[in-house]
Amino acid sequence: MAFSTIWSATAKHLLILGCGTIAILIPITYLLCVHQDNCPVFLPTISNTWVYPPGNYLSRWFVGNLCDLFAIYQLIIYWDNVTNMQNKPKEEGATRTCSISYEALLSIVWFGIFCLSWVGAICDSSSADSCRGNNTIHTACAVTFFALYDFYMLAQNYKNPDRTTCSRWVSSIASCVLFLRFFVPVDLFGYGASTALAVFEWTNVAVIAHW
Repeated sequence: MAFSTIWSATAKHLLILGCGTIAILIPITYLLCVHQDNCPVFLPTISNTWVYPPGNYLSRWFVGNLCDLFAIYQLIIYWDNVTNMQNKPKEEGATRTCSISYEALLSIVWFGIFCLSWVGAICDSSSADSCRGNNTIHTACAVTFFALYDFYMLAQNYKNPDRTTCSRWVSSIASCVLFLRFFVPVDLFGYGASTALAVFEWTNVAVIAHW
């Protein structure tokens, strides 16, 4: 979101650091996994690159810190939204209404980020000695994060039409469409199922980062 009342150096640094964190983590764990012949070149899911060392350690550390930064940044967005709403004339502020409050949206996105932290902490393989995770918990937390954050993006766009660009609408809608992959039978993609799901996952993360 673009800031109108709060665009401090702290907020900028958090944004750069958060985007930089995920931009570094995913390529590094991908390259390490491919180099060790544990993942196909095209294309493993992001979660698969976090099963084997050192990716399994890097993912926990990076995702944990990313979620901390992400949560703090949502608080800044919340404060900016509230301040902007209070500074608007009543007539202008009433042109676009939404029943859900900014406080509720903050709670929703914080819970989604909490679930994301579990995605990094619990890898999706229960058989690999380097992982010993739980695919059910990992997947449930991932689905919850994507669902809640998709709703959050749409609600933010709707409540702030004057500060929402066309590209942000496209990103949020694209993320919602990509979320439907969780309801598509894997057998539908045949032998390329894992590759197709990986493409959807990587694209989903990219559009959320763009938003």
